[in-house]
Amino acid sequence: MDKIKATMIFEIMGKPPEYMIENLNEILGKLGSEKGVSVTGKKIREPKAVENSDVFTSFAEVEVEIEGLQRLMSILFAYMPANVDIISPSEFRLKNFDFSGSCNEILAKLHNYDGVAKTLLYERNNLVNQLNQMRQMGNIKIEEVTPKEIKSSKTKTKKKRR
Repeated sequence: MDKIKATMIFEIMGKPPEYMIENLNEILGKLGSEKGVSVTGKKIREPKAVENSDVFTSFAEVEVEIEGLQRLMSILFAYMPANVDIISPSEFRLKNFDFSGSCNEILAKLHNYDGVAKTLLYERNNLVNQLNQMRQMGNIKIEEVTPKEIKSSKTKTKKKRR
């Protein structure tokens, strides 16, 4: 199969803005050093402040050449760009072996995410059980907070900072 030419967009949010540019350059450097991947062009946009927040956002537009569909799928799952636009080829002709490999890579990632989600749910339930046991023993007092109280607390905090 011929090389796949694509444009990918990588988005990042955080602070300080200088770190974001450094981080995007690091990501693009790692991408370019991947076997079967060639970065042929890149544009990194200056960070912009996110409205009503103290964080910034930026993105990089990257042109790449990748050897094969399976390699493309690996890159997409490893780097998770916000968007990918395949420039060429205009059509794909797949062998079932190549397509099976890509499908199995997708399945492996999904199983991994499922495992992480189940682990987090298990840990959350353990913490809730421990808190409930402590509550029953009288060692801890858990006060429930309403969403209105949370909103009110945030407003007070913002006023104090000014």
